Amino acid sequence: MLNINQKRQLTFEWFKSTDRIKDLDVARRFVRLAATDLDLRALRKLRRQAGCDEEKVREVDCDALALINSYRPPRRFSEKQKNRKIEKMDRVAVRALFVAFFDDPEMTP
Repeated sequence: MLNINQKRQLTFEWFKSTDRIKDLDVARRFVRLAATDLDLRALRKLRRQAGCDEEKVREVDCDALALINSYRPPRRFSEKQKNRKIEKMDRVAVRALFVAFFDDPEMTP
């Protein structure tokens, strides 16, 4: 399991390379989310267009690195799921469920 700094480093390595996200072995989801949320694909295109201009490449790399290092991916759970309250069944309802289940000849062997 990689920590967030290692994932950020892999994202920056992907940014500098010509590889596709699909070709990555680890942290694929993180890189995909960062590329989409931070619009890294457009910056990557600018980097490629800069070609031999080292100053422009360095500038784009610095911008991308600053964006990547400040990036935190969104949580997997939505706010609806986070704030959802689970209601407990009272003893009478649980007992009625068990009695109905075990009294049914199709459900018991």
